[in-house]
This record gives sequence, structure tokens and C-alpha cells, in this order.
Amino acid sequence: AANLCEVQEYFRDIGCGVSELAVVSFVGKMYTNSLQYETLDNFYDAFKTNAGSLFCIAQTLYPIFERLKSGRLIHIGSNSAIQGFSGMLSYCASKFATHGMIQVIAKEYATIGAVANQINPCAFIPESSSMSEEQIKGFMLTQHMTKQEVLKMMSSKIPKGRLAAPEDLSKLVKFLLFDATDFITGQSFNLSGGMHM
Repeated sequence: AANLCEVQEYFRDIGCGVSELAVVSFVGKMYTNSLQYETLDNFYDAFKTNAGSLFCIAQTLYPIFERLKSGRLIHIGSNSAIQGFSGMLSYCASKFATHGMIQVIAKEYATIGAVANQINPCAFIPESSSMSEEQIKGFMLTQHMTKQEVLKMMSSKIPKGRLAAPEDLSKLVKFLLFDATDFITGQSFNLSGGMHM
């Protein structure tokens, strides 16, 4: 939700009785249109959802983390935050924004003892993610390929030879929740099987 009031209401009571807090945010809206058919409304909507939600969550957590003198924000981004893809202009632009935002958020959170990082996963196996289904449709549209051809093409660009699985993401999130990682902040972790290094 990219509505600040909704986010503030959700987190209103959090922090009242806790001594530590970690939040994982995972928000995404994708439009799959070639440049000639994309609309400004889609562009703005993608930014409101993808970048706006991170803004709302980070701003709402600031006073809670400040009171706790600690906190962790782990934002799930996308490999579209570091590489543009045909047919995904609005999505890629909004995800690129989150890449820069997490660096600014981390610098400001550091002054209150909190950390913020982003994980940029590649596409997930379609059965586990509606977002991956949208990405596949985008490639089918712009590259005139079948679903099987798209899956083969996407997997071939990943040195590990497969798309991400939910367990890949959960393992990295768990790692970032360890106390031993409290000096790691402002980072964007590429979870892409070697696709991005």
C-alpha cells in the first residue's frame, strides 16, 4: 500500500512492547507494455506502488526505530532495479528508484542505530510468483516467444541454470536478520544465481 495513512495505521501499535523490530517489505506492481503502448498513468501507478510504498514504510518506521535505537528494514526489490528489460519500462524505472532510496534510507537510519538493505531477486519460478507470470507475459509480448521459449531464455541467462525459488529468498532474509549483520547497511543484494555480479 502506497498510502501513508494506511501504513502508519498498520504500524501504529508496533514498537509499544517490543525491544527489537525487523520489517521485510515486499511490494510490486508490474505493467508489461512495449514503450509505444505504455501509458503515463501506468508509469505513475508503478511509481506510487513500488517506490511510494518503500517511502511510506521507511518513514513510518523511523520514529519506532529511533525509540528502539535499532531496527532492520529489508526491502525486496527486483533485478529490474539494476537492469532494464524490454516491455517493462514503468516497473524497471520504479524499481531503479528503490535502489537509490535504500541507500538514502540506510544513511538516515544509521544515525538512529537502524539498518536498511534491499534484496534484488531475479524472476522466480512461475508457480511461486504472479509477478514472474507478468514478467513472462511481457517477454512473450515484446519478444514474440512462447512461454516455454521465455522460460528457457530466462534460465539460460542465469549461470546457475534456473529461476529463483522462494527458499532462495527466505535464506537471504534470514541471514540479514542475524545480529552479526548489523554493520551491513545500504546494500542491494543480487539474488540472481550469478546473472548479476
